[in-house]
Amino acid sequence: RALARAAPAMEDAPAELQAPPLLLAGLVGATQIHPTLVEALHDSAMEAAGHRRVKYTSFSYDMRIPPCKRGGKDSPTYRIVGIVKRRWLEKMCSTIPAVL
Repeated sequence: RALARAAPAMEDAPAELQAPPLLLAGLVGATQIHPTLVEALHDSAMEAAGHRRVKYTSFSYDMRIPPCKRGGKDSPTYRIVGIVKRRWLEKMCSTIPAVL
């Protein structure tokens, strides 16, 4: 007789899975106006949707985007060994901006 396993509790999930993800947008150049711009964008989102939908990060004009790391993905024997890489969601929501 097989024992039924309880579904994992949301509290057991990593922090990045417990909250809905937000788009991370990068603002480039004119860094002195970024705080004012971010405040206006957040106020607009609060009026439209009732919550913030985007996180903003600030970059100067000399920002460099590193090249994509392909690793062994181009190899004919490359195998996917999991659904999502470790820290992928955290990186996409907190480190690498989707919009510049």
